[in-house]
Amino acid sequence: MKTIVKNQRYQESSSLGIRLVTIFVFILTLLFTAGCSSGGGGGGDDGGGGGSSPVTPKISIVAKDINITVLDPLTKLSFTITSIKDIETFQVKINNIDRTELATLVGDILEIQPTSTAMLPFDYVIVTLTLTDKEGYTYTQTYDFNVDFDIAIASGFSAVPQIGYAPLEVTFSPKISAEESIQLYHWDFGDGTKNESNTSRANLIGSPVKHTYAQAGDYTAVLTIYDSTYQPATSQLIVKVFNQPPVVTSIDASPSNGSFPLNTNFSVSATDKEGLREFLWDFNGDGVVDYNDSKIDVNDSTNIIKSAYSNYTYTYDTVGEYQAMLTVTDINGSSTVVKVPTISVSVGPAGTPSITADANPSSGSAPLNVSLSSNWDSYNKWEWDFDGDGVFDYSSTTTGSVDHNYTVAGNYFARLQVTNSSGLKSSDTVEIRVDQDIALTRSVDTIDMKKSESVDINVTVAGLAQTTLLIENSRYQPIVTLLEWQERSGVLNVTWDGTDSEGAVVSEGDYYVVLLYKENGETKRFDLRDERNNNDRPLVTNISAGDVFAPYLEPMLIEFNLTEASEVSLDIGPDGTSVTERIKTLLLQKPMGKGFYHFKWAGDANDGTLADLSEFKDKYPSDADYYIVGGFSNRLAENAVYVKSGVSVSNLKSDAPIYIPNTKDGKKLSISFDLSADASVTLSVNDAKSGATVVTKEYASLTEGTQAVEWDGKDEEGKYIAPGVYRIGIKATDKYGYTSLTQYALQRIFY
Repeated sequence: MKTIVKNQRYQESSSLGIRLVTIFVFILTLLFTAGCSSGGGGGGDDGGGGGSSPVTPKISIVAKDINITVLDPLTKLSFTITSIKDIETFQVKINNIDRTELATLVGDILEIQPTSTAMLPFDYVIVTLTLTDKEGYTYTQTYDFNVDFDIAIASGFSAVPQIGYAPLEVTFSPKISAEESIQLYHWDFGDGTKNESNTSRANLIGSPVKHTYAQAGDYTAVLTIYDSTYQPATSQLIVKVFNQPPVVTSIDASPSNGSFPLNTNFSVSATDKEGLREFLWDFNGDGVVDYNDSKIDVNDSTNIIKSAYSNYTYTYDTVGEYQAMLTVTDINGSSTVVKVPTISVSVGPAGTPSITADANPSSGSAPLNVSLSSNWDSYNKWEWDFDGDGVFDYSSTTTGSVDHNYTVAGNYFARLQVTNSSGLKSSDTVEIRVDQDIALTRSVDTIDMKKSESVDINVTVAGLAQTTLLIENSRYQPIVTLLEWQERSGVLNVTWDGTDSEGAVVSEGDYYVVLLYKENGETKRFDLRDERNNNDRPLVTNISAGDVFAPYLEPMLIEFNLTEASEVSLDIGPDGTSVTERIKTLLLQKPMGKGFYHFKWAGDANDGTLADLSEFKDKYPSDADYYIVGGFSNRLAENAVYVKSGVSVSNLKSDAPIYIPNTKDGKKLSISFDLSADASVTLSVNDAKSGATVVTKEYASLTEGTQAVEWDGKDEEGKYIAPGVYRIGIKATDKYGYTSLTQYALQRIFY
């Protein structure tokens, strides 16, 4: 929804303020000491390569006063390497992109110097160092950095999934830091496809976008963003797409048992997205191909078969146990090898019975009740191994039919063995596939810690499994474990009170409920963030100023109500542009909880100058005296819980609309505001004509409620500032490290 407000004044155009950045140098030591455990900082990996690594690497920080948050995209990372002599080669990767060209090694000092802001992606960085000595031993170590650039504009994004089989659909989500309004988001997906529309809503507001990679390969995806001055910033990451091997949809050996000579028919159906090449059969498991069923003419590229059936009858003329094996290869060389009990063959002497095992149903969700039976009922003994572990779980001299309930998800090869009146045995195997069904709900998507609220979490795990339930932050870092690893199934109910593993209230922000579970020995994640779709919709706002806005008298009050936790963008621009030209960004893809919100706009632009519509008169002559307020909200994932615990600033005002610095008695300007919690406060004053910051002051340990700070009208050098219009800003930081949005007001200085 848009709201149009008339501008009551005319201002001179202003230039963008420039921020000077300080380079922070991280001094890190890479220690390789025999007997020490890997880890330290971001953790480590044991070396490999030319031989077993004689030592295990460990990394530690030398400069203890420097934390692991990178504040500058040109940060130099320095490492001191000890205990490794004669380094022959080294490799540096940043977020899995080879950046060795940025590194220099002189003696035992390894330095990494980014040369552009795109090389340390905004939000999160993993640096991987790989060193090889002259003996051929290779050492690998990783280190994690949180990234929070103190620059005007920084581009970053995530890709989910980042690795997979073609065709791979990937969701790209921007993660932006900017002081200016972001005008455009342009995508280059790295496969020749670009999304550089200047009119699509996704490119204008930075919504997640989807792209499908049709072919295997490593693709460098690039996001370029442009701010209101059309200054660009780029970031990139690599999406790895693999050639999916053929999929075997069914395979059978019939009969799989009986007396020699035994004629067994093997049949298989398979598919492949690129095309099938051949089926290679090894019927007796000796490693030699007994039958090559080629499906294409290698000299005819037009003969592409994506779905095929192969069968062959093989004669076993010797008593024994045989494990047949099939290799299916596609036209790109990827192969699938099938060596399962259902194509094993048992050949016995004359008189050996031939049986067929059956399971109904043979697939379904856990818990799955399966009726097991055989094709014959005139034997002396029936035995069933339900899970294929080599131990018979059922034995009967009257029937081979039995029901079994599979409570744990996984693939099972149930084996039936029968014995006839002559004591001869035979067996057959049937495959049973049991799926895991998981559902997750939460009672609310927002909790307010000042109201002692909590969220009830309901997780349903259909099949018995080892599970643990976690709360993670937006960077996928675990915050607290709600349920420890334990075998469980059914409905799991747990309450989270918004605290971390130490019992402390978490910093305000978006958190996510994640279930980890084990299946077939593999740890899997159930995280609904992976299923989140773009659902941005217009934000309905209410403007208090009517159709006339007088910022010197009263800032514009903008209000909106969120009915669910969402990412919110809120902008102000000249009318006639649908906010595609942005003068002021109040919110940029900011996660927010459910509730009612209000913001005040003091008529300032992002760079600290006064908003100016004159530069748009040529483009929009009929609308150049009006502003438009518009925004979008994008619902957070269904497992998100937004925690309201942070401080906020409101009701900012000074005690004198026109302040006359008193050079005689030193009377100061009193600036009052309301704090929602105890916090430290930062005051900033900008020249509203140039945007330059003239002074910044810190005020520690202010208490909740109405507070006031004083300013004497002097700049950082202690000199009285020139008369004119200035923008006063107040932001607060609470004890959890959360920093509020900055509230602004205009202040006139006169002598």
